[in-house]
Amino acid sequence: MPGVPIEQVKENYEIIFGSTTALRSKVNKEYHAAVVLFHMNRFKKTYQHFFSRPETFQAANFFFDRLYTLEGKAQRDEITRQSINRFHPLLLQGMLDKLEKLVLLNDITDYLDLSLASILEEKKIDLMNSRPEDFEEAYCQVGEKEMRTVQMQLVLDNLVNFYQFSKNKIISALIPMFVPLARLSGAGSLVALFFEGYNASQTLTDENFYAFTQEIETLEARYIKQMLG
Repeated sequence: MPGVPIEQVKENYEIIFGSTTALRSKVNKEYHAAVVLFHMNRFKKTYQHFFSRPETFQAANFFFDRLYTLEGKAQRDEITRQSINRFHPLLLQGMLDKLEKLVLLNDITDYLDLSLASILEEKKIDLMNSRPEDFEEAYCQVGEKEMRTVQMQLVLDNLVNFYQFSKNKIISALIPMFVPLARLSGAGSLVALFFEGYNASQTLTDENFYAFTQEIETLEARYIKQMLG
């Protein structure tokens, strides 16, 4: 699958992203957390075989759980943006594109999740007694099929980026020097998560990685079609 054209996506969704800040201040955090948990539970059910196999467990746990959790997310997002702005002149275009795709995925995911949470809150869904059907109905009501498809493509792009990064021997040699510098610049938590993904990706063989990404592409496209037509 070809990579997502960053500038085109930014241009297409610029107005929509402007409403994310308003949604974030409007939506009850418990509803947002419930939406994230709904997706994480779906991932664990859909990709259960990846979680149950030793050779893919670490990667599945990182990409479907650790990377998606809200714990520390706001701080990481802000640090990522600050790092891009601060080190922009020093970054090679390829590295800059990779970082911007991670930010873009976060932006799209936040907008879609907060939109879904907003609907649940408006319906006054009792989260203690909610059903998966409540979330699925809200998912359909949000719609945004094209954006869901772009989100899936960005997930795959970021998976490829992490995997390529983990196999780069030059980067491996630079890690011991890079981590202390990142901590001094205030980006310690972001770098810690980034290298958790690095370590998780290193456990995958080329064969396992291909199966991992192909199945995500197939099953997520099927889910979007099933839910949104």
